[in-house]
Amino acid sequence: ARYLSAPMANLTPQKQPDQSKGKSLAAAIDEFNQSQLWSDGEEQLPLSINEVVAAILHSQFRRDDHANVDEETFQQYQKIALTHWLPEGAKLERITSFGTGPTDSHQIFSVRIRLRQIAHPELTYAFIIRDQHLSYTFGRPDIAWGKPAENGMQVGLRLQPNNPEYTIGQTIQAEIMCRTIKGRSLDATVPNFFTASGLEFTDADGDKLYFEAKSAPMPIAGGMVVQIGEAPHSLGKVPLRIGNSTDRLSLDSELPHGSSWYQLRQPSWGDPHAILFAAPDQPCRLSLQTSNFEGGEAISTGAIEFKVVEPDPSPSSLSRTDDSETRWIDPTTPSVSELLETSRALAEESLDFFGRRGLGDSEVGSIEEDTGSSLHQ
Repeated sequence: ARYLSAPMANLTPQKQPDQSKGKSLAAAIDEFNQSQLWSDGEEQLPLSINEVVAAILHSQFRRDDHANVDEETFQQYQKIALTHWLPEGAKLERITSFGTGPTDSHQIFSVRIRLRQIAHPELTYAFIIRDQHLSYTFGRPDIAWGKPAENGMQVGLRLQPNNPEYTIGQTIQAEIMCRTIKGRSLDATVPNFFTASGLEFTDADGDKLYFEAKSAPMPIAGGMVVQIGEAPHSLGKVPLRIGNSTDRLSLDSELPHGSSWYQLRQPSWGDPHAILFAAPDQPCRLSLQTSNFEGGEAISTGAIEFKVVEPDPSPSSLSRTDDSETRWIDPTTPSVSELLETSRALAEESLDFFGRRGLGDSEVGSIEEDTGSSLHQ
């Protein structure tokens, strides 16, 4: 509901307030309208003194709706309509969404005046001024928006495909979005590529999970100047792959000392920029961090929750290992023989280099012997 008009007599203050504390209703409404009018991606109608006073006066006839608040606080709320003045500690606030189930989301624009309760100073109570239902979404939200910066810049994360579960070995696209929510546009230089820096990967309790970021040097690709407004703008996509943390741990003891299996793969442009390691059936949370184009400070997306599951059993997913035991193959995890072969190739390149630098045959032979023994330990 939205209240349209108060009686003419109440459009101006009926009583002189104590102006030593608190704030004028007009000033509070002006501040609210400058920064809080965006909800569900759209600008809402501005708040007015007329609407606020009408809502307060109407509540006189619905005292039972506020049975949980003491009488003194309720009368203090009524006094706002007479003085057009907010008491100390009072504030205008908005609520933009609520959920009725794990995958249900209602987008609303609810404006409230929150007061500290006189009878219970440790508690507050919110009186509703406007309560409008905007839309309803069933299923996972398309974009997880983070907390806006002071200048109105907001970044969000979208995963493609947008699924509640991802299979070990699956490659997904993490797209970072941005917009402004204060009714003004920002000019920004957006890079032509986006890396997985600032990635936050945790379990459902917020404990950090392991991930391998791409270590190969990224070329300087420049950027372009864009104007970021209310409509979501894509900053780019980052390919990510889901890995099995159990397989990663089993490989650690078999790798040459000081090496990284992901580095040994020599990732190309077709490879994911990061691999996220989780155990089968583990709930996870993923968010990304970038910088505010105007202020330069760090700003984060919202977190997307998903579950990692094992691939479906099928003949194509079975393989024979060297010890003839049948096991599931994690497509993100190269076999030990592949890792050792890659390591040998890297070692041979190093030997060629040192040979050209003037090492004698005996020294090269010594290096080859040491390398071969380390690879088979």
